Formats: sequence, structure tokens, C-alpha cells
Amino acid sequence: MKAVRRSGNIRKDIPPEVLEATVAACRKRYGHYPNVIGIGSGLKVTKGQVLFNKDEEIDTTICMHFYVRHKVQDLPSGSRLPRFVYARTAEDTVDRTWRIPTDVVNVGSPRFAQKSGTAIFPTGKSGAINIVFQNRAGSRRSSYLVTCAHVVGDLMQSPPVDPLICDQSGAHLATTIANTTTVQGAVTYDIALARLFINCAPGDDLCIEGTETKISGFLSPSQIRPGLQVGCAFPVSNVLTATVVSDRITLPIVLNGLECHVSNLFLINHAAQKGDSGGLLYSEELAAGILVAMSDEGWGLFHPLEEAFEHLQHISPIPIQCF
Repeated sequence: MKAVRRSGNIRKDIPPEVLEATVAACRKRYGHYPNVIGIGSGLKVTKGQVLFNKDEEIDTTICMHFYVRHKVQDLPSGSRLPRFVYARTAEDTVDRTWRIPTDVVNVGSPRFAQKSGTAIFPTGKSGAINIVFQNRAGSRRSSYLVTCAHVVGDLMQSPPVDPLICDQSGAHLATTIANTTTVQGAVTYDIALARLFINCAPGDDLCIEGTETKISGFLSPSQIRPGLQVGCAFPVSNVLTATVVSDRITLPIVLNGLECHVSNLFLINHAAQKGDSGGLLYSEELAAGILVAMSDEGWGLFHPLEEAFEHLQHISPIPIQCF
């Protein structure tokens, strides 16, 4: 990591309220700069790789992240992003004794990915199952699958016009009963729920394909922080593990030529491929996230699954419970 000027301190143990205030100040100050499409915080990365210290452990120094579509050289002085910013206190005052380094992160033009995990085939598309579960809410124990809304719908209508989902052989597998839709061009969580047909109910639910792991609960979103190592079920890209490199961010993402502002995203340091949407991120036996987008610059983006599932519970026409 590049050294910065010696005046001021660089600390790794930034209190959350200070980090939040500093990010907010950076968004206000630099959000209008050319090419900047988002501002957040996370680990220092170089060419898509998380930096390690001399003990071969991840460098947990937190930076301000300026997310750009591409890096631009020789910008005029008034448009250049800073190499560091001063911290803001929870009262939104500047603390010039405390400096936070910055990192310009090239994410290109993020777009939704499709077709991760067990293959499913809505009309004209392909996608994947994130989790399969037997509904613990109510007396009927029907089975359901979770995937991305953009896989089984167009984010414009819930349920979609054609809710039928097929398996790889073309046999009817499930029908979508609820999915996220855009609200004034914004998406909070890209997630959908489908009811499996009786003959397609799994013998054992909540299992991760290709492993012996069975999901026992959700990882708390408060534990999803830069530096967290997660397992990945991304069969298209064959990524098995990844590192979370950002805190929560909002970015514009393109779907079918339309740009949506998607919030509650976290960045991982491995590229997803077209076909990985719906992929599960997990920590030991806890489900951590659902992969929703990819970037040609080497990044994957996911939602925290516990929050996304809570959103799904609000939009579902029936009570649902995984565990």
C-alpha cells in the first residue's frame, strides 16, 4: 500500500459512527465528480487483489472507496479525487488529526448476472436457486426456492407475467409467487420466491450443492464486514471462496438496457460470470448473501441474505420461514 504523508494518524479501528459520517461527507463532497458512480468504504485493493501484510494476513486498513466506471488520467486539479480524507465525527465535524486513505475502485458498468447454482429456466431466461427450504410457517409444509428477482421476472411486476420455472430438462419445477420490483428506478433487494411443485420437493432442504454443508441459519448483516472470508456456490465461475472488500454501498446497475440504483450491496474480490446470479455466499453453516451482479473489472456484488429474506417476507402473499 502506498505511504501517505506523515501528518495525522491512520487507524484501523474506526468506530462505525465515524466511518458512516465520513462516507456521508465524501458523498456530498465528491459524489458529483466526473466518472464517480458510488462512494463507500472497504479494504485497500490493488488490481482486484486484497493487500496482505508481512504475516500473510489481510491488511484490514479501511479506505474510502470511490467507485468509477473507469480510471481517468490527467484530470484537472478541481476534479481529482484525494489520496486521503480527514475523518468526520458523529457530530459531523472535521477531525484533522485522523486521516483515512482513499482507493479508486474501477467497477466498469456493473450488470445483473444470471444462471448460478442449480439451473432453472424461466421463460426466455436462465437462472439459479439460491436456497431451497421447507416452509416452517403454518401447518402446510410446502417447499420453496429463493433466487434473484431479475432471473424470474423483469423487476416491473410481481408475480411476473409468466411465473413458470422449469428445470434443465424442461420439466415444470416451480412457479414464482413474489418478486422485488423497482420503486422510482431503485431496488432495495433483488430477490424472489417460487413454490416448488409437489413432485419436485427436495428430500433434504437447505443443502449446498456439491458440499456436505447444510445451512442452519443466517449470518447477521452486522458481521458482514471488509475482510470476511466467505464460501461461494458459483458453479459457472467455479469460485469457491472470496473476501468481502467493502461496506454497504449503492451502485447503478444495468438490466436489459435499463439502469437501476441498487442499494444494500457488498463487494467481493472475485469476478462473477454471466450465469452466477442467485449464487449463495456462506460462512460455515450460515447463509450470508445472494449474488446479484457482476463487473467485468473483477468484482461480484451481493445482498445480505437475512435482510433480503426479511424483505421477501414482507412482499410474500403467504407467511414464510426458513428455519
